[in-house]
Amino acid sequence: MSESLFEKFRSPPPPIDFAATKQKVRDQELIGMLESFYKANQPPPETYAISEAEKVATEQNIAYLTELDKVHKEFLPILEKEMEFQQTNRTTKDTTVFDMQVNYPLIHEEIEDELERREWFKDTGLVDMSRLQPEEHHAHH
Repeated sequence: MSESLFEKFRSPPPPIDFAATKQKVRDQELIGMLESFYKANQPPPETYAISEAEKVATEQNIAYLTELDKVHKEFLPILEKEMEFQQTNRTTKDTTVFDMQVNYPLIHEEIEDELERREWFKDTGLVDMSRLQPEEHHAHH
């Protein structure tokens, strides 16, 4: 659709053939008026200038998208490796705790830290953690 419109309006329109139209229309005077109006009318060409603010905004947008593209290109191979790893190390009913520790070292480290701090119920959402903190015990004299 837009392609055909583009082709249609690519070049300026051909001149109007008023002589041929006069032969087809009864009201010759009307055509004469339209012809003189048409020939006298010289509209200035429309031009559009981009405002400074719009230029700046566009340049900033392009800079941001270029930067984003760089980040994505850098991140993509990492993401692909991660996906490949996830696919080759799927968690199944045969996965052992050791496998989980090896495959997810960050989670393993977090769990170890929680055990050391005795945060048994930290991620259950059942207990208010602030109440579980050991209270300061002062020796009575």
